[in-house]
Amino acid sequence: MKPEVSVIMYVKNGMPYFKRALQSVITQTLRSIEILVVDGGSTDGTVEYTKQCQIRDSRIRLLFSEKGSVGAQFNQGVCESAGEYIGIVESDDYILPEMYEKELACARKHHCDILRADNMIFFNDGNNEICLRTKVSNKESDYNRLICAKQEPENVLIGGSYWTGLYRRKFLIEQNLWMNESPGAAYQDFSFIFLTGALAERVFLMPEAFYCYRKDNPNSSCNRPDRTDL
Repeated sequence: MKPEVSVIMYVKNGMPYFKRALQSVITQTLRSIEILVVDGGSTDGTVEYTKQCQIRDSRIRLLFSEKGSVGAQFNQGVCESAGEYIGIVESDDYILPEMYEKELACARKHHCDILRADNMIFFNDGNNEICLRTKVSNKESDYNRLICAKQEPENVLIGGSYWTGLYRRKFLIEQNLWMNESPGAAYQDFSFIFLTGALAERVFLMPEAFYCYRKDNPNSSCNRPDRTDL
């Protein structure tokens, strides 16, 4: 059966965080998904773990990228995807079980090009995991309605956290929207966020939070933006 959502997970040496990330996608209440793990050259057991999970779950597809770039990995995932909508889960984050079931229902109801939602940021203080809510917009009036940046240019950058929602695959392909493929991981998404927001005719913001974004990974691109080996 054709998947309804294609979940792209770009990863390079993501262990041990990647285990939690992948399991959070596998256990989604929406079962009609495909999980595209695009590896950028892992040597830490990430590939082996993914292959183990493939044995138990045929929805997982393991792809390999030779370019060593998060942008290239994402773009490859989009090209290989078959779902109506595309989601993104980064290798050190995780998502709540009902995320894609609820987001897909909302995206279809409003015929969205893009759907975005609030998210949680989390970190460990040594003993406990601390979560803080982050809003996709500071204006309550932006939620639960369709937004078109061509009519509301002040809202073009709403929803900078691009992995919190869904993108209609046909919209991305028709508009030729891809990530920057420069080396490394940092800043790959900037032009993608701007162009998708600027060109989408139907953007919808959900007030719920499903995506949990890790802030305490010392090797993440946001903590080490100078790295080109991620």
